[in-house]
Amino acid sequence: MHFLYLDASGGDDWPPPIGSSPTKFYVLAGLAIQPEYWDNAYSEITKLIEKFFPNPNKRPKELHYSELVARKGVFGLLSELERKKLADEVFRITKSIKPTLFAVVIDKLKHYHKYSEPEPPKQLALRFIAPHFSKFLQRRKDVGIMIYDTTQARSDMFLRHFLEKARSVGIVLQTWEDPLRTQNRLDNVVESIFFLESHLSPIIQLVDFCAYAVFCKYERGRNERFNEIYSLFDRDDNTIWGLIEWPR
Repeated sequence: MHFLYLDASGGDDWPPPIGSSPTKFYVLAGLAIQPEYWDNAYSEITKLIEKFFPNPNKRPKELHYSELVARKGVFGLLSELERKKLADEVFRITKSIKPTLFAVVIDKLKHYHKYSEPEPPKQLALRFIAPHFSKFLQRRKDVGIMIYDTTQARSDMFLRHFLEKARSVGIVLQTWEDPLRTQNRLDNVVESIFFLESHLSPIIQLVDFCAYAVFCKYERGRNERFNEIYSLFDRDDNTIWGLIEWPR
């Protein structure tokens, strides 16, 4: 059994001149782990927060990489060195639980101009990542569950119906000429999709750091953290399946 925890970075609304989003890219990332690693991650994340925020009255409920980088809220109480050490520890914990990483990177403006009726980035990203996770499970003759940060999933019911429909007709892209077209009924994915508040899940907090690391590479050209997690992407026979860039 594998659990795929999902979180996003970059915002799914359109940038100018179509909309007002300040970001060019939308990233949906997922960490697939086996259940036995969950307890260790929970323990380590809890201890990490207590270490860097010993005062319970000035302690975040959860870790967010973008807020750490921006020194937002209680993260502003940390020095630059402390913030780096905290991030170092989060990425160390991430690698220690032996996850498989998935990420969908959408250039929102290019995607918008590719179609007369462009699919919303959030839906498109899930359309890509769900069958890639299912195929990952097929290669391992395993089954899995998808768990989404509920703060990112404002349309929970829509996403549930979207995945339920995939079981009957398969997940496909919009046109035959798309290079990433796929037909997959998610046979190896149990149930539909579950939603969980990120402060209740240490793994979603780890995914948050991975998603923002991928986002920073594409949006800002900052590769340091991306390079640190690059080896975690799903791959087979030297082909990387876990990193999907769109459009191609």
